[in-house]
Amino acid sequence: MKTISAGVILFDSKKSVLFLAHVTGQRHWDIPKGGIDVDERAIEAAIRELREETGISLTPSQLVDLGEFKYNPKKDLHLFFSEIDSSTILCEHCVCTSFFENKIHQQVPEVDSFEWKPYPGALTATTLNVPLNLLTINVVNASPSTSSAIIRSLAPD
Repeated sequence: MKTISAGVILFDSKKSVLFLAHVTGQRHWDIPKGGIDVDERAIEAAIRELREETGISLTPSQLVDLGEFKYNPKKDLHLFFSEIDSSTILCEHCVCTSFFENKIHQQVPEVDSFEWKPYPGALTATTLNVPLNLLTINVVNASPSTSSAIIRSLAPD
């Protein structure tokens, strides 16, 4: 059975940088995302995962629902988009409070560093190239007043 993860694509208000978290023990960076708990809505999971993996707290009104996207044979993604002033999110203040047990039975954080990466170059650092390319290519040049409309037009039915 396919699972669904929920995540947040977080751009700065100028749409020139994308917020990414480095996955502990891996080469790649990723958007904050994770599994949806039983009786949890996708937006609640996205907000929780963002907070657990980064310490960043957003409200539902700050997110645009982009819908579900195919990710891999075992998992789909329910993505949300938000713009925020990157000067209000200092990477050195971000903290991951979600842990897993590594190969030598140590508890380690799911992500170990954070960065505002220049767009579109950031896409080469993440495993989400296909969804991010689909969702962001036309959003970057949009004015703030039209971003939501463009994103909604890119979202699946």
